[in-house]
Amino acid sequence: MKNNNMLVTVIAAFATFASAWAANVTWNNSTGNGQWSDPDNWAGGALPGEGDVAVIGSDVTLDVDTTVLGVSLSGSPVIDGAEHRLTVLNGTVTGGSKPVVKCKLVFPEGVAATVRPAQGYGNIMTIEGGIDGGVSVASTGGNQNFNIRYTNETIRTGALLADFGTTFFSPLDVSSITLSDPWADANGNSPTFTFWPSATLANDTVITTKQGIVTVAFTDQYETAPVTFTVPKLHLASAGRTSLSCNFYGVQNFVRINAFERDSGAMLHINNRKLGSSAFDPGVNAGIFIQGIPTDAQGRVPAWAYNDSYRIKVLGNGALVPVAYNDYANLAAEIAVNDPTGLYRLHYVQDSALTADTDIDSLIMNGNFNSTDNTMRLDLGDYDLRLHGGALALRDYASKEISASGDGALVIAADQAVFNFTYNVNRIEISAPIEWEKPAGSTVDYPDFLMPYYSGAETIFSGEDRVGDWGALSADGRNNGGSLLIFDGPSDRTFHGPVGGRFWMRKRGTGTLTFAGPDITRGRQIFVEDGTVVIADNNAPRIDCVTNGATLRVEKDIVWTQTAVVWDDSVLEGFGTLNPGLNQNYLQPGCILRGGTASEPGTFSFGGQVVIPTNVVIDVGFTGDAHGQIHVGGKLTFRSNLDTEVVVRVADVDKTAAIRPSDTFVVLDYGGSLENYDAGRISFVVENVSPKRLDTSAAQLAFNTKTKTLSVTGIKSVSKGLAVFIR
Repeated sequence: MKNNNMLVTVIAAFATFASAWAANVTWNNSTGNGQWSDPDNWAGGALPGEGDVAVIGSDVTLDVDTTVLGVSLSGSPVIDGAEHRLTVLNGTVTGGSKPVVKCKLVFPEGVAATVRPAQGYGNIMTIEGGIDGGVSVASTGGNQNFNIRYTNETIRTGALLADFGTTFFSPLDVSSITLSDPWADANGNSPTFTFWPSATLANDTVITTKQGIVTVAFTDQYETAPVTFTVPKLHLASAGRTSLSCNFYGVQNFVRINAFERDSGAMLHINNRKLGSSAFDPGVNAGIFIQGIPTDAQGRVPAWAYNDSYRIKVLGNGALVPVAYNDYANLAAEIAVNDPTGLYRLHYVQDSALTADTDIDSLIMNGNFNSTDNTMRLDLGDYDLRLHGGALALRDYASKEISASGDGALVIAADQAVFNFTYNVNRIEISAPIEWEKPAGSTVDYPDFLMPYYSGAETIFSGEDRVGDWGALSADGRNNGGSLLIFDGPSDRTFHGPVGGRFWMRKRGTGTLTFAGPDITRGRQIFVEDGTVVIADNNAPRIDCVTNGATLRVEKDIVWTQTAVVWDDSVLEGFGTLNPGLNQNYLQPGCILRGGTASEPGTFSFGGQVVIPTNVVIDVGFTGDAHGQIHVGGKLTFRSNLDTEVVVRVADVDKTAAIRPSDTFVVLDYGGSLENYDAGRISFVVENVSPKRLDTSAAQLAFNTKTKTLSVTGIKSVSKGLAVFIR
């Protein structure tokens, strides 16, 4: 092991050293013989070596084994020479619109290689000669729709990673294949990873699908004999919405997954697609089989697996299929059933109500009234609607409302709440209270909040949230990325797990929304318009806007590296640290900075540079012998050539402050340099929020550039105060 580590270290050190001195050596084929080994075919008359990047834009025949630092492609060149090996020390073989690599690519042990065409719609790189070595090979590239094809020769590497369209023809002797969609491409597409019959997997290969909407397709196209794909293990990671497709063209196409693992927050779309002329008979002539996938007594998979709006079940032969529409029994307008295992639908009923406590597995509200101007309503009244499968689906075009005119509640009696809202509507609102009933034998601490697909202008959760503590949040407004997910109402909500998906979220209502898990979304905007949002994880999502007097709080011991744009009369507070990098415009004029909270003073820190807006309020609370303070770890910058007003707002927050006129309190300090400070343009104002308990008539503010502090003195307790203006 020590020798291997040493080898990796030496290779990495060499690659770093070589990169610093790397030269581009350009292929020009000036002799016309197309041979790599002919120096005259390279600009400068010398072959690229171990410290050079070979720049190739036209066809070349690799007629010798050779080693270069890297390979840069353009256009659609073919690198021929299947019997020879091209060793690439830094692992980069990138570029080109439709390049084809027919020689064997070799990467040294420990190298994390990158192999992909140039980013751009329709670009395809074909790896025909196989790959050997490298700790990993990544075909990653961002948000453009392009493709890589692995064909013919075996791919042998420790790990294969891809986040755009990829087609597997090659046998894959790989320990892990990781597929993800970190961001939708410019055309709104998601990557598809297609396995053809020749794409056999090694016995220990694990396919892991990560964040985003990833389609993993298996096809028997052009085959005349039955095809069985064997996947040793499928792992669904958090915040992924994997679509697993068996593309059946008419022979026999079976996908058999021998082991299965799912992380909290992951979802699975099962899609058996009949593309040929033969009849599709699940499990007989085609279908998907997953060993170890959980089922209930009726053979249904938990609601995180779905097809369109429908649940997924396992047939007696083991094949996975959607529950049929007719498996959902139709409900009348007045609902009173007691069937915890039953699937039900409300169909073409515009106004309905519970007339007794109702226990069912899942509910579909299907109200296509041919117009989005119509609304389908369900009133729970004084009764509980308990969903033992945790699935609520709202289909078709009519807007939907679920309310409770009495004491009724929507009860989730499963490990996850799955809100599957398909089709385009004007408005969806759940104003009824939501509760969680932990199932017997469940091992989860908190239920997941999952939205496989939602659409419409507004999707609103405005009722009392009696769950409070949720697990993962995954919401995907795919193809309707601007659809609004609105959390409203008076209740507090905490998401303890990862936050994934693609959505616009608006936080409304007086409650507190807490993100206590990491952000693994592909695209989102979060607007805080009312109440409080709390950051309780170092990697919690970015907040795009705090406005209308709302509050954003960073908890103690949290070092948050995202940003939040805070507007006038809105508050940025807490006991943690905001480390926003180089963003200079997140504090807007009129915003309020508060050390601690309104009831508990403390120190709020900025890890880097802070640019003071033209007017800002520093909210300083006093309690006992503690007070609020703002700490800036980096540079403190004022707006150049602009008048600036800094208001220090003081308050005795709990009637316990004991302050003497001689006491000095640092309300702001900074550790870096000072930029654009002009004493003639900066005004400091003391404002008294609790004049019956604090006297600020003699208050003074001092900005000291040597001690790098802003301090207040002359305040005393238990006297009425007046505002003081100091230039």
